[in-house]
Amino acid sequence: MQKVHARARVSMSDEEVARKESLRRLGLAVGCAIGGIGAGIMVLALPFVSPGFRKFALPYVPATPVQLESVLCHMRGRPGRVVDLGSGDGRVVMDLARQGHYAVGYELNVWLVLYSRCRALLTGVHRNTEFHRKDLWKVDLAKYENIIFFGVESMVSTRGCDW
Repeated sequence: MQKVHARARVSMSDEEVARKESLRRLGLAVGCAIGGIGAGIMVLALPFVSPGFRKFALPYVPATPVQLESVLCHMRGRPGRVVDLGSGDGRVVMDLARQGHYAVGYELNVWLVLYSRCRALLTGVHRNTEFHRKDLWKVDLAKYENIIFFGVESMVSTRGCDW
């Protein structure tokens, strides 16, 4: 049986019609998959990017291996609880916990706090760590003997300081 395609006024067999329909469905499926992947990437990236849109942006910048080694070196042999203000993904807190310290991280980004908690659980240091979502300017520091803070220039005032 022959079918006539309306636009081209060309006769197509049932096989040709079925082939074109399957290609159309395949194209639609591929397009939906690519769109879904793009939307998924945006949803996953948004919590990490959104703090940059606040009035006072505190960017998430992971500690470098050199910075981590410097913190660990300075903390060797020091007693007491440790707090990391703006703990980000929790790598400083977890490395300190591996070194035997009880370390607490405060972070404003809820997704980074959840990520840190999961990572601490998966790496086995969750008993020596805590992660909290809180504005770092509102943390009670009286209960900590050691404070770690990687600030950005816009957050630190050096007026009246000789350093």
